[in-house]
Amino acid sequence: MIRSNLWHRSLIVMAAICIMFSCQQGSRPVGQIAVSGEAEREVDADEILFTIYLREFYEEERTEFKEGRELRTLGPGIMTLEQQLLDQLTKLEIAPEDIVLESASTTTVHWGGVRSQRPLANRTYIVTVRSMDRSNAILQLTLPSQASVRLRALRYSKIDDLKLEVKRLALENAKVRADNLASGFGKVIGLIFVSEEESRITQQQGDTGMVAMKAMAFNNQGMENEMILMDSRNEDSSSPVQWRKIRVSASVDAVFAVQ
Repeated sequence: MIRSNLWHRSLIVMAAICIMFSCQQGSRPVGQIAVSGEAEREVDADEILFTIYLREFYEEERTEFKEGRELRTLGPGIMTLEQQLLDQLTKLEIAPEDIVLESASTTTVHWGGVRSQRPLANRTYIVTVRSMDRSNAILQLTLPSQASVRLRALRYSKIDDLKLEVKRLALENAKVRADNLASGFGKVIGLIFVSEEESRITQQQGDTGMVAMKAMAFNNQGMENEMILMDSRNEDSSSPVQWRKIRVSASVDAVFAVQ
């Protein structure tokens, strides 16, 4: 009798194990599905960067070229030129942290075969502004001879946050694709693996934001230029500026469990 009871208990335990194993097998995903997801967003640039170049000069460089002309009359020193520039930027309410010295060096000028008596110092600044009015004011700065200003870049200040958002949208797009593909035979129950590519940042095609220069007058003090930021895609060049779009795109490869 005791052996019989032990035998029945063993059968019950074995049956329970079989049922448990069967249930575990039934709860496992029947397969996997691999999809890709993509997303992109466009935003307006909110930072405009300019490069301003200063160089010491000889007064003779400002006059008409003549063969054999000697360079004798040295203009203001680089410290004076820098201070004049900083004074103008201060009047435009440009913050000190938005004025960065990029490089400083010296150069030797050759004029009609005559070499300058000493190297001339030069400086390159990067100036960041956040409004179109100030941008046009930068382009119309009163600069000394041999100085120049040019548009350097258009940027979006919260680009890192935008990258994360676009990556999240790309993963959501992958989930939607997986749901659509799995709808005929099951349902997606979880994410197994995801691989992301580095976000791609591109600017809208076109000459938006390029600098247009129109000569207004010429006198003994040099050329006076009227330069404004323009959108060349507009037929009317005097129309208000449209910011160049910055496009951020991302793609992910994801594997989902399907039951």
